[in-house]
Amino acid sequence: MKQTAVEWLEEQLNKNGKLSVIDFYQAKRMEREQREKDFVDGYKNKAEMSNSTFDEISEDVAKELFKQTFNTEDK
Repeated sequence: MKQTAVEWLEEQLNKNGKLSVIDFYQAKRMEREQREKDFVDGYKNKAEMSNSTFDEISEDVAKELFKQTFNTEDK
């Protein structure tokens, strides 16, 4: 399983004895990416359950919906 943002931050703290602003931005980016992946996976699972097609276009639409819903334009 992929390391979570919190686990990564803990690793950085243990390794360096402190955290930087850059570390927090990196963790925030990691968390946003994981949320987007989970959001898209939810749509994919819903499509599979309803015997619908989930293709590259569907994935792009789901990603755009995520950005609109959560206002996450690379902040």
